Amino acid sequence: DRSQLVTSGIAGSHNTFGNEIVYSRLYDKTSVSLGQFHHQSDGFRRNNDQNHDVLNAFIQHAFTPRLNIQGEVRTRETEHGDLLLDFDRDRFDPSSRRYIHEDVARMGARYELSPNQDFIVSGKYIDRNEKLNSSSAYNTGFQFEGQHMWRHAHLNTVFGGGIYQFDRTLQIINRPKLSKDLTRENVYLYTNLHYFNNLDITLGVGYDAFNSTTENIKENKINPKFGFQWSLRNNLRIRGALFETSKSHLVAQQTLEPTQIAGFNQFFDDINGTRTRRMGLGLDVHLSHILYGGVEASKRILHVPLFLSSNSFLQKQSERLYRSYLYWTPHKYVAIKGEFQFEQFKRNPDDQSLTNIAEPTHIKTLKAPISLEYFHPSGFFSGVTGTFVKQNLTRLSDFGKEQKRNPETTKSGIDTFFLLDAFLGLRFANRRGILSLEGRNLFDTTFYYRNINFYQSEAISPQFIPDRTIFARLTLNF
Repeated sequence: DRSQLVTSGIAGSHNTFGNEIVYSRLYDKTSVSLGQFHHQSDGFRRNNDQNHDVLNAFIQHAFTPRLNIQGEVRTRETEHGDLLLDFDRDRFDPSSRRYIHEDVARMGARYELSPNQDFIVSGKYIDRNEKLNSSSAYNTGFQFEGQHMWRHAHLNTVFGGGIYQFDRTLQIINRPKLSKDLTRENVYLYTNLHYFNNLDITLGVGYDAFNSTTENIKENKINPKFGFQWSLRNNLRIRGALFETSKSHLVAQQTLEPTQIAGFNQFFDDINGTRTRRMGLGLDVHLSHILYGGVEASKRILHVPLFLSSNSFLQKQSERLYRSYLYWTPHKYVAIKGEFQFEQFKRNPDDQSLTNIAEPTHIKTLKAPISLEYFHPSGFFSGVTGTFVKQNLTRLSDFGKEQKRNPETTKSGIDTFFLLDAFLGLRFANRRGILSLEGRNLFDTTFYYRNINFYQSEAISPQFIPDRTIFARLTLNF
């Protein structure tokens, strides 16, 4: 039983500043925490700024050894410009602005029915207002979920479901308001079988019924789930998965439902209502107590709902991911890791829903980072990472969709570049904190790169930035 205060701060290039303060206290059967987060940056170009503020309060109490209750309130304020890196750093919308205000109140409970059974529930009230350029969206409503977990030596199950309903009002300048309900009901069952010592099998099914964001259409979808993990030897495991999912509305993305099967993620930040099938196969090997490796290949087939004028389309997309990794600790102070990742995003250029000649149709990205890290018992640590990147971007205009192509407005092609990142720091004694200095793109390399996905609900900064950035971080524990 004690109180704890954790504070951290960051300062760096492009007027980047941030801080996080969390106060927590544990007393007998009750724990509470109060948190504050702030981040701001001007970005590496005009209208690339972002500002985030989050306040959070949490309490949890164990009424009995079997019953645990928790409550949480959270508020968020976000403002940012155009964060997309569209292959060229000078290709952006100078007037794009997005504002988000979100308030969330949540209650949850866990009850132990028996030593091998648990029942958990979560209920949330969400009020989210969002403004993007000339349109505003207001979403208010609730989300409720329940889940039962049962465990046995050779079998365990996860059975649950949920419902949400939000009132959505869309306001576009010089147009009448549009109001509708966003609803979803879902139920799922996952069964994990352990009848064989070296084989785990996951069988499941989910049912989703939700309405479209734009049209009053109720969509029903049955999503089968399958996965396995087979230990061929003590140090060799093969795993695979095949499953389908349906993307819920952005305002209610958090869920109690299992988010991965056999190590393959189920849920991504796709367009609301996207139907997805993913299949994957992986091999993980433990070569020795200091050497780990593996390979993985997967494919996602997406049917993305798009709405143009009075017509609706399901645009087909495909994503392929090939990945390998090797982790090595040749010395107790040294760690070396290398990865190879190839991603391919593709959609048909003849799709009738593609109308903008500058829209990407194919993105192929190869990334190969290699890192060397050093950790000394005194607390000093450092590391360096070299990343080789090659990307091939093809836009709709490259398929002759316009009579005369203007390369200045439809920039596409191939770029290859190498980035060097490094860090060093010090861990204070008795876990009192960490001080570090980090540099990214130290050679100040200018390159062409695009975020790998075609669509996303929540804008995020790109993984690589064509500008040198330096950051200092400090974390203190009291």
